[in-house]
Amino acid sequence: MNKYETVKTILRDKNQFIMTDNIQKAKDRLYDIIYSNDRGIYLFTGEQGAGKSLIIDRLISTIKDDIYLYRDIENRNNERTILEGLYRLIKKKSLASNIALDEVKNRVNDAYQKVNHTIIIDNADQLEESTLEKVADFFRENSKLKVIFVADITTSKDSEFFNSIIHAEEQNLTVLSNYNNSEIIKYYEQLLKFNFFKNDLKAISKYSELIEELTGGNLKAMRTLLSNLFKVLIASEENSIKRFSKINECVLTMSALEGGLIDG
Repeated sequence: MNKYETVKTILRDKNQFIMTDNIQKAKDRLYDIIYSNDRGIYLFTGEQGAGKSLIIDRLISTIKDDIYLYRDIENRNNERTILEGLYRLIKKKSLASNIALDEVKNRVNDAYQKVNHTIIIDNADQLEESTLEKVADFFRENSKLKVIFVADITTSKDSEFFNSIIHAEEQNLTVLSNYNNSEIIKYYEQLLKFNFFKNDLKAISKYSELIEELTGGNLKAMRTLLSNLFKVLIASEENSIKRFSKINECVLTMSALEGGLIDG
């Protein structure tokens, strides 16, 4: 198995990420929310690919009880569909289609009465604005419920717009930022821990600032870059193109282009 095949195998495990200060802070905050007696609307944001869903999945696998994750992207076209999905999550059965919407709301409200019941709506940014507003209104009107909206948000302007719809209080906002330069190196060291990657890691450390520039420290982008990096290296070796057979600025830039991280 060559290095590229080894890297592909490593990257199949999508749950690999280092516990940076920022990730630990976000994880601790989510734990506090889940175990608190405070109900209300919470918002967990960050760039697409920053690792929000990984943290959520890790929390659910650890806690298991009382967390109800709604991640049905294909069927979230209206308020009723989402509320019926939330009811199905906790009751393990569906509501009859002829039940009025107000009754659906009552059933959902009654189902999530336990103090630690926590609803997590992932990919909330993919909801239509009108649907998001109606769902958020439902949670505001039912103060005994606790919900965490998870959304891909890039700029502070995006965050302000999203929060203007769901109206989460400032203290209920958790933001996950991307990796910094030293964290990028640590992440790659964690992935490429085999001896035959030793020289590659030295080069990655040398060009870490360029890697940060190409990926923005985004977890998903870092994985994409790594996969395409070794794809370029192996192809160069097989075709005896020596100048592209070792990690350098040109090879990293080519890999970023190959992965669609930058424009040509």
